[in-house]
Amino acid sequence: MKNFAHENLALCLLGIIPLLFLAIFSTSSQAQSMLTEQRFEHVGISVFAEHRSLVPGGRSTLAFRLRHDPHWHTYWKFPGDSGLPTKLKLRIGNGEEAVSTELQWPTPQPIDVGGIHNVGYEGEVWLLADFIVPADAQNQLNITAELSWLICKEECIPGKGEFALQLPIADAHSIDELHAALFAKARAALPKAARADWLASFAINGDQIRFQLDGDLAAFTPNTSIELFVASDTFASIMPTAVQVGANRLTSQRAKHESFTETPRELALLWVQQNAVGERVGYQIMANQSRSNAGELRADAPAINASQSGMVTLPMALLLAFLGGLILNLMPCVLPVLSLKILGLLEAGPAAVRAHGLYYSAGVVSSFLALGVVLLSLRSAGQSLGWGFQLQSPALVAGLSLLLFVLALSMSGLVHFGYGLAGLGQSLTEPSAQSSDHSHARSAFFSGVLACVVASPCTAPMMGTALGYALVQPAWVSLSVLATLGLGLAAPMLLLAALPKLARFIPKPGAWMQTLKHALAVPMYLSAIWLAWVLAQQRGVDAFAWLLVAAVLLALALVWLEQMRFTEAKLSRIAAHALLLSAALPMFLALQKPDALSTVAWQDYSAAELSRLQNLREPVLVQMTAAWCVTCKLNERVAMSGSRFAESLKRTGVYALKGDWTNQDAAITSYLQSYGASGVPLVVVYARSGTVEILPQILTPAIVDAALARASAP
Repeated sequence: MKNFAHENLALCLLGIIPLLFLAIFSTSSQAQSMLTEQRFEHVGISVFAEHRSLVPGGRSTLAFRLRHDPHWHTYWKFPGDSGLPTKLKLRIGNGEEAVSTELQWPTPQPIDVGGIHNVGYEGEVWLLADFIVPADAQNQLNITAELSWLICKEECIPGKGEFALQLPIADAHSIDELHAALFAKARAALPKAARADWLASFAINGDQIRFQLDGDLAAFTPNTSIELFVASDTFASIMPTAVQVGANRLTSQRAKHESFTETPRELALLWVQQNAVGERVGYQIMANQSRSNAGELRADAPAINASQSGMVTLPMALLLAFLGGLILNLMPCVLPVLSLKILGLLEAGPAAVRAHGLYYSAGVVSSFLALGVVLLSLRSAGQSLGWGFQLQSPALVAGLSLLLFVLALSMSGLVHFGYGLAGLGQSLTEPSAQSSDHSHARSAFFSGVLACVVASPCTAPMMGTALGYALVQPAWVSLSVLATLGLGLAAPMLLLAALPKLARFIPKPGAWMQTLKHALAVPMYLSAIWLAWVLAQQRGVDAFAWLLVAAVLLALALVWLEQMRFTEAKLSRIAAHALLLSAALPMFLALQKPDALSTVAWQDYSAAELSRLQNLREPVLVQMTAAWCVTCKLNERVAMSGSRFAESLKRTGVYALKGDWTNQDAAITSYLQSYGASGVPLVVVYARSGTVEILPQILTPAIVDAALARASAP
């Protein structure tokens, strides 16, 4: 009997196993069906409903998950210089037509391609959309979602998909537990509402717009990068600019958009920062036009309410300024100058510590005072400037970047200064081993000047409150606070000057200093790269490239001069100096503002017009483009605009036709398909001889000129 029982138990277990597999397979299939992704060109899209069952007259939410292929992107609701936002139409129940539905947009990111500045999403992004269940819904609700998008890399491809859902109608909503975490993740990526005590404003001064956020800004983590997105296509330039962080205040300045026509009464702003775990957190707020001049701080701004209410006094401001300047020594922006200070002390030796400290401190304090005088003078003249304004000058940013690069070359041992033209600039900040006491004093003073210029845009703890107080006080109070800030920055060197016995702890110069010198060159290189990046934000990626060209020419010239220090090759020295001076040309080009596209007499494309011109044996260039196409914009800017292109068209007699595919156009779609193109750009040249040439997707002026010349040949 026992064996029979065991056999029955075994049979039962064997019978249960297939049932378990069936249940597991059924559950996994159900889960998989809920997570089904449809693949389109370079993007996969999934649609989820938050509820498993719906209530008539109730509300629910759909989520659209877009997973982009690497390096491909779609766009925010305000896409920037090019692009189109993703759009949604919903057909709920028995509705005959799909109705446009507002999407909830997660915090976007800047996407720059060759000087074209856009805003959008890469990787994985979740778009949410709320909908209302019809009051007369029964049994089951059918939902059809029509999603259209534009996905871009070097070329742009419009996409469109239709997604169908069937959800049961019940007496109560039922949350889908499987999707609950997904919706929580999607909602966490949405911008947060601004605090009630925050105040946003904007002011126009000439062709510049100043944006400002005031209030208790503890939500923004100190020393993190902050970005500003303006919810408008035609008000402010999309080009990213630095956000200045002050005491309870954020400010950013943008140029007017080239299509600016009128000032709105209010404007939506999105302030974004990256938190400690790398997530982008956005805060959205409506901004009103400031009632004061753009160059003035508003009298009622929360950023300075503490000083206005008497909570900050002059003694307190002086104390905060000193402590802020002292902490400033630990900020990354001071690292390159810290390298110079260390080397200066080591090379000067213990006996010269007092003089070195005093001259360095004099350079710091006098520079802070000079910056203060310039800032107060310009602000009184109505200029919209804040602390750290000197790095808003592209010329100064580019010059500092090259200066730090040259100093780094010297500290790396590639060049040694003190010879002819190569000694300019470097001898001010770094003495050689054979330098006189006068040279050490001079280098210490100018090290202090450089410390002020590079360090001042940084804001250390307590420093912001002191500056917020100083900039709304009489000039003598403002300059006193700034001088005290400089004393705080110079305090470690002043301490050495006051207690020269501490110099006993400074090691004696030796061969080990060369290794230290090479190591200290690293922060110099990094700071030069940072300043080059700042220039790219101000003048675009072309400026960054020209600055690199200038740096290469400087490096070649200085190394060449270094190799000829002890030779008599005068001709070679003249050539090296000429190469050194030639760096001025790329510097000049780096500082130029991006030019607007010159007007070219394009004709609208039509199949009839193209056929007519071909019958007349006229040469024709046809460009198929779109406002959202990044590569199209680059091609127009580089190769199909300006006087060169216009003269080439005139010289060759080529007619220029442009087809605009910004919106769906059946004629243009047919034209693209006839050449096997799935999207724009497409540039085709028709020659007099009847031959047809398709140009590359990335164009240069030389390619276009040569194609036009071939087309015009008899």
